[in-house]
Amino acid sequence: GTAASAEPAPTAPPAPPAPPAPPVLVFAPGGDPPPNVAITSAVPARVAAAEGDDILLVVQIEEFVTPAMEEARRELTLRAVVGGRVVSLGSGIPGSAVALTLRPPPGRWVEGHVEIDPSGLRADDRRFFAVPVRLPTHVALAGVPGPFVEAGLSALESGPRARRVAARSSADVVWAAQGEGLVEALRDGQRAVVVPGEEPLSIPALNARLERAGVPWRYRHEQESGFTLLGAGAEAVPGLRGRRVRKAYRLEPVGSPDARVWVRLETGAPWVVAAQPPGLGTAILLASPLTERSTDLVTDPAMIPFLDALVNGWPGDAEPGPSGEPQGGVVLPARATRVELPSGRRRPVEGGSRFRDLDEAGVYRVLAGDSLMGAFAVNPPASESDLVRATEEDARRRWRTSPILVIGGSESKWRAAIYRARRGRELTAPLLATLLALVLAESGLAAPGAVFRLPRRGKS
Repeated sequence: GTAASAEPAPTAPPAPPAPPAPPVLVFAPGGDPPPNVAITSAVPARVAAAEGDDILLVVQIEEFVTPAMEEARRELTLRAVVGGRVVSLGSGIPGSAVALTLRPPPGRWVEGHVEIDPSGLRADDRRFFAVPVRLPTHVALAGVPGPFVEAGLSALESGPRARRVAARSSADVVWAAQGEGLVEALRDGQRAVVVPGEEPLSIPALNARLERAGVPWRYRHEQESGFTLLGAGAEAVPGLRGRRVRKAYRLEPVGSPDARVWVRLETGAPWVVAAQPPGLGTAILLASPLTERSTDLVTDPAMIPFLDALVNGWPGDAEPGPSGEPQGGVVLPARATRVELPSGRRRPVEGGSRFRDLDEAGVYRVLAGDSLMGAFAVNPPASESDLVRATEEDARRRWRTSPILVIGGSESKWRAAIYRARRGRELTAPLLATLLALVLAESGLAAPGAVFRLPRRGKS
């Protein structure tokens, strides 16, 4: 037999060498850096807890100078501006903290900035802030809440953690005894606390109100059999776990509702449920009447923090505000739909996502529809206020793969170096030749007697 000759497999041509990295030009001006005074922080030391309370804003000012420039520190005037008006004045020397007192305007947030007179770098002469105002929750009573609830709300009012109002339209929370006022409260986006009556005959009317309000839960009466204890979830409220319950209706879902069970009995049955029908307010359903015959909670000190959690938000379940470091993005609340930028532009967002479009300094407002959920401030990093020159070694560490050309001296040398060190073919001569040809052509076209004749169609 004849052996076939083996031919070597073709090899791929070697890859062309990578083009050299373009140089990085670094300007190194002579002399010392200019001095700079900056506001490096503005944070609240005390927020408003009730109407009429003041906000205490602590402002830190720093001066960045070289040792050769050290001189007597001068006193600076600080101005706090809210809504375009100066609302507080203070003074201090660089290196100190200055406390400014603000009287919050109506609303849940105070947004503004603190400023000083221009000094060095202008971007850090102003510091933005957004401070929440934690006013008491307005509670309206619908139906007869009972003496223990009345006493507990009075204790919260003295806190002040709550304030009872007569008009339901001005309330944040409606205490819907046996479901009264539930339909209207949820329709208007309010939170409603639903407490059943002691008599089982009242349950059909309560279930009818739940159905009209669109709440996919129902109460069912069961024969009482001794007592049970409050179990899983009750640890969120101090002293609540282990309280005895003698009477509890069974809370049963209709279908597969999107709801949160805050507290269960030791039997596993739901005892406190929070349900929010689409597009409506939140209904908080209690399985037991708040009476002495139904539970010993009403005579226990844990009753006050329990009512506080129902009225002001269950611990760990309240809608979170924007969180995270602004420079790395901000995690938005789950119900957020838009973010309003400092310029007034609004960007649609997905709730629960991380918002990274933080190019503007100022106050960003987080919205659910047209309702304000929260706000946060974005400011230049305080490290940018230190104008000390970077060294050539700093530049080489920053751009490891590129050649570094350090240009010292004046701005004119810097401009000349930019054009001298550019890459590519010199285009000045070809551009001038093209421009001259265009000028000559235009002159020829404009000369007297120059006639253009179009060829006639249809004749050869």
